[in-house]
Amino acid sequence: MTEQGRLLWSPSVERRQRSRVAAFMVWLEEHRGKRFDSYADLHRWSVEDLSGFWSAFTQWVGVRWSTPPTRALTEQRMPGARWFVDGRLNYADHLLSPTVDVPGDAVAATAVREGGEVETLTWDELRGQVGSVSAWLRAAGVSKGDRVAALLPNGLAALVAVLAVASVGAVWSSCSPDFGPQAVADRFTQIEPVVLLAVDGYRYGGKAFDITATVASLRRQLPSLRQTVVVPYLHPERTIDDAVPWSQLLATA
Repeated sequence: MTEQGRLLWSPSVERRQRSRVAAFMVWLEEHRGKRFDSYADLHRWSVEDLSGFWSAFTQWVGVRWSTPPTRALTEQRMPGARWFVDGRLNYADHLLSPTVDVPGDAVAATAVREGGEVETLTWDELRGQVGSVSAWLRAAGVSKGDRVAALLPNGLAALVAVLAVASVGAVWSSCSPDFGPQAVADRFTQIEPVVLLAVDGYRYGGKAFDITATVASLRRQLPSLRQTVVVPYLHPERTIDDAVPWSQLLATA
């Protein structure tokens, strides 16, 4: 026989009323005519009417459909359930459009390098840079289903690039720049990328490691490449033959 444990904490009435669940229940009554007097009632509806609950939730939470789905749950069976059939949306669209009201000059992302250098992007700067890189990718002929490979460290350039790639419907694949040349080639040759983004090097343990030779070798093994983009990391003015500087992408209208 299971014994009921001692209740350790219960939210106050005020806290419950300020919760996101309470806000959703108010919205349901105003927009769907659904009234629930308790969380238990809401939960019961959520498991008894899956399509109704999830279609309401996606509308309330602000899912931005480019093509709305015909219904939330088309086939209610396991395995084989089919959700939001024919619906289309974009990952980058959602990341760049937070559901809460955030001022454009608020910091969206911060990156700190090993040496302590701090870089930030505001929401306006992030959207602007993603738009520029996205425009450059489209001009370079990158479209839905194309692959873009990145030999980049975790940082703001990688964030901007992955969102730009997602915005055009392309496929992103990345490796850390400290991977060995053959390990990088083994990964990227399989997917036949049309664009390669790469840093000139990286820092680890207080030492600088130049990887321009790795990038050159990788380019020779990727006949599918149309463009190579160099993101400066060790040297601000570093270039590679026939490669496009990252600054050119950011300057695209």
